[in-house]
Amino acid sequence: MNITSNYKIAWFPEKLQSFKTKEVEPPIYVRIKPTNRCNHDCPTCIYMPNYYSASSMVRAQEMPWSKLSEVLDDLVEMKIKAITWSGGGEPLFHPNIVEAIQKARKGNIEQSIISNGQLLKDERAEELADFSWVRISFEYWDHDSFETFRGVPGRGFDIVLNNLREFAKQKSKDCTLGAGYIVSRENYKKIYGMTKLLKDVGFQNIRFSALEKIGMGDISQDKSAYGEKGPSTKARKAVEELRAREKELNLGSGCQDNFKEYHRKVEQEVLEELNRCRELDDDNFKVYDSYNIDFQSQASTSKKCYIQQIIPVVAGDSHVYNCHNKAYDKTGMIGSIENQRFKDLWYSKETKEKFNTFSPLKSCQNQVCSANARNIIISEIMDADGINFI
Repeated sequence: MNITSNYKIAWFPEKLQSFKTKEVEPPIYVRIKPTNRCNHDCPTCIYMPNYYSASSMVRAQEMPWSKLSEVLDDLVEMKIKAITWSGGGEPLFHPNIVEAIQKARKGNIEQSIISNGQLLKDERAEELADFSWVRISFEYWDHDSFETFRGVPGRGFDIVLNNLREFAKQKSKDCTLGAGYIVSRENYKKIYGMTKLLKDVGFQNIRFSALEKIGMGDISQDKSAYGEKGPSTKARKAVEELRAREKELNLGSGCQDNFKEYHRKVEQEVLEELNRCRELDDDNFKVYDSYNIDFQSQASTSKKCYIQQIIPVVAGDSHVYNCHNKAYDKTGMIGSIENQRFKDLWYSKETKEKFNTFSPLKSCQNQVCSANARNIIISEIMDADGINFI
């Protein structure tokens, strides 16, 4: 079975039919980013304004339990099939994450999580043991790189691996433990060794993706995200070191934000390393590669965005967004649920109008569109004549 297939939507014909009739039906699956707070200070966090200028994320924000509980009530009532807890910040950092997980489980919603893994222990680990999947994010490979890429002390490297070693033992057999590894020009020579290490720890798969946005904003302007004190000393140091190394790459004038030019210089070497990693693929460990897909297609080429009605995002600022790529980006905001329920926003005339008029060709040209292939497939289905002469 191909768990990363872009054709999974074929199993949901009622959703496809709703696109034909232009009736707004419940999403299939929702990403919830319950908090913007995080125990790491990653200099390449895609949601931080110092890295992605369109982001409006405020680091201190998180959904109050009253609102998060209300959202979960609505998702259960709307018969949402699955939730992925993610960030934003670190989802396990939310003070009520255990209660939220328990409430979703009681409502028969399948759950998964994308986490940095440092808080995955004790009661939290017990609650995640029956999730459909748990994915831990990586771009580091040792203590020093952990400190550089995460902006926190390098001892966290051991904490994360020890947490995951224990979790691999205690999780249910139906819970898949996977790694998401972001490949950059700084770490591509380390991915084989890290893949081997994670396989030995007990991971069941690893998925490689390309670093999405190259170039840094001005960290001195991060008060909107971090508050008056600004970023931590370690986070500031990590950003400054990363900027210095990017400068050494000699990318050329105007290409700090040029994804393809950044990756093209090492693409062939990266693909060779990925081929080495595939040698570790067996019945108990799978290697998934979206690096080349990421490299080939960045901005949306679809006239219509269907994914926004399939997998929307509820974020820590109590706003709902089209997708995780547009989270905290005002051009991707469906609406606010600060003063209304999720279900009321979802079924409103204003939301229906946004779904019908939103153009990825206009709004998604300066950023990655991870849903592009799926949107193209659905567009082709919508364009097909439903005659009986198949």
